[in-house]
Amino acid sequence: MPRAKGVLLVLYKAKYKMENVTKIYLAGGLKSNWREKVIKNSVGNFIFFNPKEHGLEKSGSDRYTVWDLYHVKKCDILFGFMEKDNPSGYGLSLEIGYAKALNKCIILIDERSQDDEWFRKKYDIVRCTSSVNFNSLKAGIEYLNSFSKDKAIVIKKSEDGYIKSCNREPI
Repeated sequence: MPRAKGVLLVLYKAKYKMENVTKIYLAGGLKSNWREKVIKNSVGNFIFFNPKEHGLEKSGSDRYTVWDLYHVKKCDILFGFMEKDNPSGYGLSLEIGYAKALNKCIILIDERSQDDEWFRKKYDIVRCTSSVNFNSLKAGIEYLNSFSKDKAIVIKKSEDGYIKSCNREPI
């Protein structure tokens, strides 16, 4: 019996730590390596939900959209990146709108509107929906890092990037 109690205590502590970690959903285009830059350059105590790693792109939009929206609901912060060469931004717009409806903190980096006046006018509604907006990925990462004092602890390394975690609340 004492062993079982110890196992339950460890599971409880693990669940408690997971609930107290800031969870970041990385929303935006899938063609470049911007997500890896965010993960590598973050100094916060975060768990990242990375849609580029779910492997569902070829299984149909219904399946990956369910995965994406599930993790938007689970996140604390949606970190969205509208790259200059993103052809539409429809998926990012859906994820930002859903995050807004769930009262999530939304950090949007919008590179495309700087050079595309027509797009800027149309995309203004998405920028207005976001909690905070930046023109560069570097500025967005710096702001994201303000949500934690401690350096991140790497708890899992994959081929595509890192999942970082700790048990501190955002400041």
